[in-house]
Amino acid sequence: MEKETAKIMARPKKIKPPVNLETVLRIVLPRKRPEDRMKIFREFAKVNLWARLGRQPSEEEFHREFEEWCKKQFYSGIDWLSDSLKEFVPKYSAENRKKRAQIAAAKRWSEKS
Repeated sequence: MEKETAKIMARPKKIKPPVNLETVLRIVLPRKRPEDRMKIFREFAKVNLWARLGRQPSEEEFHREFEEWCKKQFYSGIDWLSDSLKEFVPKYSAENRKKRAQIAAAKRWSEKS
């Protein structure tokens, strides 16, 4: 009789503060690919900066702000960031779906003409 061996999966490591931005994004957006997580966060940071400044930020201002986010170590401020991102992601996804649909419709109509 052969023993059946169960597949043993390793438990994920407990996350101890301080954590970097990539780890926070992995926790908050677990089902997204790493590049999509960062793309979503870039848009979130841009909108956040726009709301703070009250105007469209320049590329230099945005890059400076984004670099600060990337260097930042998160100790206990993950909750407010995760709440903000969870509110932002559905709006961002809906906006992207709408843009893709408009582009597809324009392409379809141009082919029919």
